[in-house]
Amino acid sequence: MPAGGQVGLAGPVVPQLTDDFTDLVVHVLAHVRLREAGSLFDAKYGAWVAEQMPPAERTRLREGAAALERAWARGAPPLVHAWPEVFGSLDELRAVGGEELSTLDPAQVRAPAVLEAVRSAPGVERLHAVCGALAPWFGPWRREALAPAQARGRAEVGRWLEEAVELQPGLGAARVELAFALGGRGRAFRRRIVVGMPAAWNELDGRTPAVLAMHEHAVLTSGHAGYVEAEWAALTRLAATMQRASELLRRAHGRWSASLGLGPLLDALVRAGRLTPEQRSALHEAGHDRAERLAALAEPVSATA
Repeated sequence: MPAGGQVGLAGPVVPQLTDDFTDLVVHVLAHVRLREAGSLFDAKYGAWVAEQMPPAERTRLREGAAALERAWARGAPPLVHAWPEVFGSLDELRAVGGEELSTLDPAQVRAPAVLEAVRSAPGVERLHAVCGALAPWFGPWRREALAPAQARGRAEVGRWLEEAVELQPGLGAARVELAFALGGRGRAFRRRIVVGMPAAWNELDGRTPAVLAMHEHAVLTSGHAGYVEAEWAALTRLAATMQRASELLRRAHGRWSASLGLGPLLDALVRAGRLTPEQRSALHEAGHDRAERLAALAEPVSATA
């Protein structure tokens, strides 16, 4: 989900591990069932990490996630998805102690605009509290238990990003970060792209995160501010680009495209007159050929996008 901004010109992409605060926020939200497209809920991750967590932290997370689901039963505030931008590290989170969001000064955070927009929104204070309560366990666990898997995942994704940049040169100047709990999902922020990574709890290899990075970059460079237009442009343009990819990367993109729940997006496009009901049905019901159908609907795009 984009937070606006542009990424630059071509160059090598070396994936970085995301900061520990972003990893913590994703860890928490992976346990929260949301109805909207931005949901990060992942039952596989939840089952795997439950075995890694001490009972007290597991209970805190379960109770916190349940409270967030109740608060966001009608949908989470959109800018909640930008919460990983508020602090740049667990050290910055710890620096504010147990201080409530209502009393925080904008100078105490990395993203004052996000804080101001959502600090009084339902559930956000609880999200802040849950992150603060889990941070003392999460930081050392991430640093000590996840380091080998993170190093392997970074190397594997990096190999496939080389081809991704050949296909999509503008990705070369983007900062691509890997989040352990993000799985087969991605997020586009103003100055970075965050995608999942291969891990013991999922079945990913390095290809899917590379595809996700390309998609999120395509969202950022779509030229559209609204979600529907930006997402549609990114989906169709990436599908067209993938026609030039290696067979292995093209297959990964095809599987990812086929797995997407596009119903709400397609409905919005029909209402906007961008798709006919027949096109909507064909895309919604498509399986392995969805990528080809999306590519056929792509509008021309410059070679550096």
